[in-house]
Amino acid sequence: MARPLILIAAIILTGWCWHPAKAADATEAATVAEQEKADEIKLSLFGHRRTPNLNWRIGSNGKGEISTPQAIGYQVSTPLIVSPVYRIAPGLHNVDIGPAGYAELRAYLSQMIDGKYDRDGLSDGKCTLSHLTDSGWAELDWSGSAKGELHLSHDCLNGLGQYFHDRMVLSWHVLAKRLHEQAQPLVTIEHQPAVRLPLSLHFTKRTIWTSVTTTWHIASNGKGWVEFSKDGSLPTLAVGESNFAKAGRYHFQLDSQFHQAVLRELDPYLSGTKTIGSCEDEISATDQPMVRIEWTYKAKKPASFASDMGCPSFAKRFRNVELAFAELIQKGSLGNSRILTGK
Repeated sequence: MARPLILIAAIILTGWCWHPAKAADATEAATVAEQEKADEIKLSLFGHRRTPNLNWRIGSNGKGEISTPQAIGYQVSTPLIVSPVYRIAPGLHNVDIGPAGYAELRAYLSQMIDGKYDRDGLSDGKCTLSHLTDSGWAELDWSGSAKGELHLSHDCLNGLGQYFHDRMVLSWHVLAKRLHEQAQPLVTIEHQPAVRLPLSLHFTKRTIWTSVTTTWHIASNGKGWVEFSKDGSLPTLAVGESNFAKAGRYHFQLDSQFHQAVLRELDPYLSGTKTIGSCEDEISATDQPMVRIEWTYKAKKPASFASDMGCPSFAKRFRNVELAFAELIQKGSLGNSRILTGK
């Protein structure tokens, strides 16, 4: 029995004993250390010297903050012409979109956060450093269990670089949509002007060498169809995402929001502002697809406009229309617009 008595005496003499409070402190310290590793994403848009900066920061618990210019707030860019146009109120706002909201944002930006790509290969290599500095940039930072950052100029990007840049900018729309669905007063929807409805709107896109065609027809009540002469891929919102359509006719019913969005996008041509053959930014003749738009207004003769997709300003507007219909066909519905089956 001598050894246990000696050991007990040594413990008493050294003052060592087990304290529940100290054990709890150690557990709390470990919890704090784990919390410090919680994921967080920050997205900033830096303009040139005449444009204010904006940013949002959201943690994996969904809590964070949004900062927009004090005078005007921020009108958020839209992924589709049929998407609501959100405006975020001026100032600094504390927000809580919950873990599911954070997961949605992270998934939207995952190609940059988790992807493997050459960062030096995102620029077209044609811009000087002074131009990059003056044009501003988008910046994505993530920290916690994984850390990283990506800075992209607003200009001078190649295809993948531009896609990543646009994805950063459009992440604001993902955040604003979530907050609006929560009825947060800091996010409102901007009113869009109504455009006069033609009795019918018809447009055809035809490739030069193969004569493959896509044709759309929309009546004044939003009913219509899109027809593909050949199986093929449709445009998508995400790089690497597949959207394949078989040849044939797809009937649809557009809601007012979708119908008006198409008319607003094509309004420069429907209103006669742009005349056939006019293109303010065409560089040279191309072999890009030809597009012909035809429409009829009540008590007026049929009218038309034609251009090739080699005109950048026209191509951008028409591709916006194509993308909206491609998303409708892929998903079967957008808002209250839907593809009609068995018609």
